[in-house]
Amino acid sequence: MPLPDGVRPSPTYRTLFRRGPFRRLFVAETVSSVGDALSRVGIPILIFELTGSPLALGTSFAVLQLPWVLVSGAAGAFADRHHRIALMVWSAAVESAALVVILSAQSEWALFGGLLVTSVMQVLRTTAVQAALPEISGDDLLAKASAARVVMVQATNVGGLLLGGLIVALIGSRGAIAVDAMTFLAYGILVFPLRSAIRHPHRAGTAAGSEPRQGRIGEGARFIWTSPPLRFLALFMAFRGMAFIGIMPLLVVYVEHDLGAPASMLAIFLVVASAGVTLGSVVAGSARTSRASSSFLLLGSAAAGLLLMAMSATNQIVWATAIFLLCMAAYSTGNLVTNVRIPQLAPSAIRGRVIGLSWSIIKGGQVVGAVLLGVLASEVTMEVVLTVAGLALLFTAGIAKLVTRPATLHEIDSLAGEAT
Repeated sequence: MPLPDGVRPSPTYRTLFRRGPFRRLFVAETVSSVGDALSRVGIPILIFELTGSPLALGTSFAVLQLPWVLVSGAAGAFADRHHRIALMVWSAAVESAALVVILSAQSEWALFGGLLVTSVMQVLRTTAVQAALPEISGDDLLAKASAARVVMVQATNVGGLLLGGLIVALIGSRGAIAVDAMTFLAYGILVFPLRSAIRHPHRAGTAAGSEPRQGRIGEGARFIWTSPPLRFLALFMAFRGMAFIGIMPLLVVYVEHDLGAPASMLAIFLVVASAGVTLGSVVAGSARTSRASSSFLLLGSAAAGLLLMAMSATNQIVWATAIFLLCMAAYSTGNLVTNVRIPQLAPSAIRGRVIGLSWSIIKGGQVVGAVLLGVLASEVTMEVVLTVAGLALLFTAGIAKLVTRPATLHEIDSLAGEAT
């Protein structure tokens, strides 16, 4: 049935993948994501082989997370001064070199130095991709592009972890890491032709004529603070991350103590988590109207809180995994909204800084929450921890709804707020 005059057809995933630049980026990221999963298996094994220290394993996790809090703003400023495709290529090349350093490391200092470089480059590359994505996919397909990337990452995470275990069994942990190093080189080769698909941010800002000056992190911070929807997204996501993300590293305690299952059953929860993130992203990405955005943020967070409390009341692993699947799906709808709206609300010339600083705030909240919930778990049972986290999510969503002006939520919902 033909559409009425003046009514445009809804963009579809088929339309998205017909766009050559996005298709090329998607293939490159798929290759790289498989390699990342291989290293997630190989690097912890290599660290333990070389050090025999659980403390070294914990330190490696901190080393990988810290740059997201400390250098995201600087990475965003860097992405606003240089061509974003060039940054993707160079950061991938440096990550590959850092993995070679890890492969040849004979001391903890070399291991942690290589890990730190890979994490900093990952922050830079991710920020550059997110800043360039509106031009690569088009604003009309940004939600579907973000959802497609999340689905790809979660699918390759599961497949890559299984493949990583097989590769480690066949050629050892160093072999898995070496394969990852080669995937970064393939990534750079695949994305290099996209240089002509997007403009240099400096030229884009000059053409616009009214956008903030280049390179200063303070310009991005000032823009976030003076933009009610951006300020709301950064702070709300930080507070809800404090309530939820700290649950993830505690799942092994929940599996063993509350469910009475072997620690190996943690793998089921990790697979379920990936499936939940995929489900939530597909639901949010397939929404026929942007009016659902604030509902996904607020109601999704509240639903995740209720589901965490339901998890605390069961000791059956089948029910626990089913509830956790729904919990991850509800929580992840808000993640997709944030990934889409923050780039849309930021002008191109400062998009990198806005994205980087926003995620620095969000990741900071997650790190604080992980520490607080970890301390709580050392004093009380996981049943209490899950209940506290669930109540905190409900409280965060309820307070946000009460104190946030309707105009701010409307601007998050409305496509009128998109940057062009």
